[in-house]
Formats: sequence, structure tokens, C-alpha cells
Amino acid sequence: MANVSQGVRLAQIPVGLLAAFAVASMVAGCGKVEKEEVAAVASSGGCKRSTEKTIGWDFPLAHIGLAAPFNNRVKQFAEKRGYKVLTSGNTGDLQKQVNDLNTWINQGLPAIAAYALEPSSIEPVAAQARAKCVGFVSYSVDMKNQDASVQLDWKRNGEMLGQSALAWVASHPGKQFNVLILNNRDLSAGILRDDGLNAVFPGNDPNIKVIATQKAGDRATGEKVTSTVLQAHPDLNMVLAFNDDVALGARQAFLNAGKKDDDPLIYIGGQDGSPDALKVLKEGTLLRAIVATSANEVAAGVANTTIDVAEGKKPETPVLKAETLTAADGAKIDDYLSQFSN
Repeated sequence: MANVSQGVRLAQIPVGLLAAFAVASMVAGCGKVEKEEVAAVASSGGCKRSTEKTIGWDFPLAHIGLAAPFNNRVKQFAEKRGYKVLTSGNTGDLQKQVNDLNTWINQGLPAIAAYALEPSSIEPVAAQARAKCVGFVSYSVDMKNQDASVQLDWKRNGEMLGQSALAWVASHPGKQFNVLILNNRDLSAGILRDDGLNAVFPGNDPNIKVIATQKAGDRATGEKVTSTVLQAHPDLNMVLAFNDDVALGARQAFLNAGKKDDDPLIYIGGQDGSPDALKVLKEGTLLRAIVATSANEVAAGVANTTIDVAEGKKPETPVLKAETLTAADGAKIDDYLSQFSN
């Protein structure tokens, strides 16, 4: 839950019709803008935000299983402070993200938060927001035009998955592990997760062979790609996935190929901590490990940071940490699952 260990920063909010017009011109057509030019427009004065008790939260990955329950958790934390939350049904479309954010900006919301699909394209949108007195909170990616950010250590997540996989191999001495890595370097979080994984895995272990590296961002693609690789490499017995949905898809591909769900030599690892994946993990299946972050911590970070910006307060959200869960962590898994039902 999608990059840089920078924590939260607060900046002065710009204003002025001239600045707003200039930034709006930059954003038209989502054209390329020099970062220095955007930053200059976005740092030219102060203004008073709307007092409307509504914020926007744009998590443009509605197609993954984590999105809906996570969005609901953000809403619950916002409601505790008397705010409503507008969300987007975007399934990874950059132009739709730009349109959604511009709609909220034109509505004059006091603040919005967003996980930028393409940070360079969202920078001018964020600058426009700030020029119109709409606070902008960046999730996962540290941006030049932001009033605050909510950060997760994505690279460390990837390292943790790699370390878990290495520990699994070490617990099966003399066994050969043929590995499929399913990444998604189209997303900034995906790049960092993959970089972290590659920094520690496979190391120098002679019993590990990476036979394929493919792109996958959702459950259907995870299943399809894994099935294709299994046809060419029936001895595939390890899949390291970009997120939980991809991991669940890979598991289904093994089951479709006739593998038992408790095969002692197959390891699938995921990242995020989605409810569906946590339930499967607890059952002791082929999904052996998940690198997860507390849904409460992340949702509270998004809601409270955005509301603090809306109210002109300085947020103090730390970089949120993850932990590796396995089937042996039953109580911890139950705790994580309960956070989606509170």
C-alpha cells in the first residue's frame, strides 16, 4: 500500500489569479512542464482554504482486491473527524486520474490526496490544485508540488519478500528452486519493490534459478502468466509477486495445473496485506508469505494527513513500516483482518 523514505512535509500554499491561470495553462492536455517552472508557480503566496468538510482520495487501482476495503477504511477514519471522502473508481487510467483530480480541484475541495500513476504528469495538476487553494497530499511518491506526503518504504518491502524467499530455500537444503518473478515497473511502487527484491534475491545460492521475469499487476494476469510459464517449465516452484492479487492469481495457476495446495516445495510470496490474501495465507496454502502494512496505519495516515492539510495544520505522519507474515502468524493475521471490519 503504494515510495521514498521522506515522511511528511508541509509547504506554504500558493494563490493568485495569475498563478492559477499559468498553472492551468500548463495542465491543459497534460503537457510536459519543467519542474522548476511548476515549482515557481506553486510557491507564490498564501490563501484561505474552503471550510467544506469533504476531501478527495484518489487511489486509481480499483481493479485490485485491496482497493475497496482500503478506501472504506480511509472513509471511516475521516468520518471520525467529521469529514466525508470522495473516491475514484479508476482502474489505472492516467487520463482519468487527471480528469478526476481536476474535477475535485474545480469543486474547490479543501484538500485532496492521490497516488500518482505517473508523477511527472500529476505534478502540474498538483501545482494547479495548490494555486487554487486546494491542498495536495501525495501518497507513496514524494512530489515537488505537494503540501504533505504519506510514505511507505516500498524498496524495503521488496527486500523483505526476497529475504523470506531465501529463508524458504535455506529451509529445504539441496532442493532446486525455479523462480518466476512477477513485477509491475509501470508503477513507482512497483519499481521500488522490484529494485528491493533484486538487491537481495537470488544472491549467490546455487539452488535458485530465475527462469522468467514478467509483468503482472492483477489477479487475472498473475494467473495467465504463471500458467504460461508452468507449461514451459513444469518444475516451476517459486513465484515472487508484485502484490497480493498477482500472488493469488499465481496460486490459482498452480491449482489449475493439478498441484496440491499444501505442496511442501512450492512457495508463493505477495505484498500488501489484502483481506483475500490474508485469509488464504492463514489456511497454510501455497501462498507462504505476505509483506504487509497495517491497514489502520495507512488509512489513518491518508485520512488524517489530508484533513490536517485541509485545516492548515502540520501533519506528522512517519514512514509506515511493513512486516512479513506467514501461516504461523495466526494471531497477527487475525489482527490485520479485523482492521478491515472495524
